[in-house]
Amino acid sequence: MATRADDVRRLRPERVPPHNLEAEESVLGAMMLSTEAIADVVEVVKPEDFYKSANGTIFDTLRGIYARGDPVDAITAVEDLRRRGVLEQVGGHLYIHELVEQVPTPAAAGNYARIVAQHALLRRLIQAAGDIMEMGYSAPEDPERVADEAEQRIYDVARHGEKDQVASLRELVDQAMTDLEQIQNRESAFAGLPTGFRDLDELLSGLQSGNLVIVAARPGVGKSSFATNVARNAAVESRVPVAMFSLEMSRWEIGMRLLCGEAGVPWDRIRGRRVAALSPEAGPGADHRGLPPTDVAPPKGGQPPAGDRRDQQEPQAPGQGAEDPGHCRLPAEPGPRATAGQAPPAFGPARIWCNRTGFRRRHVHPSR
Repeated sequence: MATRADDVRRLRPERVPPHNLEAEESVLGAMMLSTEAIADVVEVVKPEDFYKSANGTIFDTLRGIYARGDPVDAITAVEDLRRRGVLEQVGGHLYIHELVEQVPTPAAAGNYARIVAQHALLRRLIQAAGDIMEMGYSAPEDPERVADEAEQRIYDVARHGEKDQVASLRELVDQAMTDLEQIQNRESAFAGLPTGFRDLDELLSGLQSGNLVIVAARPGVGKSSFATNVARNAAVESRVPVAMFSLEMSRWEIGMRLLCGEAGVPWDRIRGRRVAALSPEAGPGADHRGLPPTDVAPPKGGQPPAGDRRDQQEPQAPGQGAEDPGHCRLPAEPGPRATAGQAPPAFGPARIWCNRTGFRRRHVHPSR
């Protein structure tokens, strides 16, 4: 064990931190060849992400030229570096021209930038791990506090790109002008993602990016149902991916709520088994909607008696099937109901057959 401890304490200078100089040089060369490449790169890497400090200085210079609105190329880069007095420190004008000549393709600048950012993340992780090791070997008086500091160091490394940073007013104004142009040119009636509830969308103009919306109400008033409907409308109507996390509903219950919403069946009736006419709770004379029993009992064989109001309905279209003895089926028309302010479901009507053993469901194509 002592040998292992000594091995841990001993530094290994032969190990070089992870880096990729070719990717760094390709990023800089692509920035001097394509304006689109600059837009792809500046959102991914920062000057401190470059392993070679000279490359970080060149990147900061190119970014400054781009921010001023001047053309970015080898000539303007050399001139700006000369004015700053760092041209010879970064390798001279020959190195700048070599960066332009050895770029494989400017179209892959975003991929090169991600390689640089990933290696920078690994170097920060190594640095944080070294600091944590030093804190552990220092035999602190409060190990709990050291553990909290170590956790914070790892958290800072993982969330490095999401830290709040100081932004100039010019950047904020430029972003605001871009957002205003997008608002004026949008095709949707709302600036954000519609929830499917008209009154709410008019108040919020849809769900906005980066906002945290909290729905608060007394128990049992429908908060979970409302959130499920909003998730359903965003996924089905707006065709955007939705992730739903619940601490009070299981996956099965979430799926059943969505199924009931598409079929237009109240969830409480499904949960209470009060949908089928022959369910034990419904009674012998209840209809398919779970209404109270009627005065006329069904005859033997399960067929509805003559004069029953269900016999007065119009005959069903061919291909929709007929009721079998001992079974009950929800009518296929009208389709799923939509509440006030909620967009109608995009799927066709769903048929649910029910008997004493459970439920069977089948989607029907709208053309049928």
